Amino acid sequence: MQYPPLEILPLNEGWEKIYKMGVLPLQQSVEGQGTELWGANKFIMVYDLVFKLCIQRDPYNYSEQIYKNYCKVIGEYIHSGSEHLSRAQKDSDSKYLEEFYLRWTRFSIYINRMTKVFGYLDRFYTPNFRVRSTSEEGTFQFRKWVLSPSLGNVLKASSNLFRSESAEDVDAVRFALAALIDACNVCGTSAEEMEKVVACLRRMWCDKIEGEMLVALPPFFKGGLVRLIINYVCPDCFSGRRSAHSNINNNNNNKNSSS
Repeated sequence: MQYPPLEILPLNEGWEKIYKMGVLPLQQSVEGQGTELWGANKFIMVYDLVFKLCIQRDPYNYSEQIYKNYCKVIGEYIHSGSEHLSRAQKDSDSKYLEEFYLRWTRFSIYINRMTKVFGYLDRFYTPNFRVRSTSEEGTFQFRKWVLSPSLGNVLKASSNLFRSESAEDVDAVRFALAALIDACNVCGTSAEEMEKVVACLRRMWCDKIEGEMLVALPPFFKGGLVRLIINYVCPDCFSGRRSAHSNINNNNNNKNSSS
């Protein structure tokens, strides 16, 4: 049996360290299982392991294997999240919307950290071999396994609850819709999917007096749900309605002119 030179880091040994020191603790932390997010020292240690495995000379350059392992653990994490969604859907519409919001916000944190620690793959391997970047792979898988299968269900649950007198139900709708729009913006959607989102938002806006349910959402994600609707979804279809959003713009203009 031929052993690699002493200065070479074997693939199995290196990946085991990456997974146990970096990937698994990150997944547990994002899911609220008690561990802390990486500190600077741990980040550097894990990044250095990825770096070393990717710069060794052939036949010990493991860039392809590390990329495949990265795609695999991303997929496993997303699949575990889709199982949470399935269980929440059996509970209630409100729980389902809350879980969708959690899936997107937790995935956003997770993919942000993962793309940084595996970032060396995007310097040479992904562009040279014309495969998806680490970020693109994450959003591709989230769209395939969570966003597209859940989009219709999120809109249906939101339509069921947005007239609710329960503040908790209405909040679940607000935050789930904001997460949905943000996910569509980041991951991409088909024209048919976006038409469904636009139609649902238009119905809600016109049903609620001056769109108060949506206007009440505090700014977060990419500027708040109302701003996204006005600027990107359907700028003209609300032009005949006086909304809190237009009042905010008028107040801002007045402040700017007086200053």
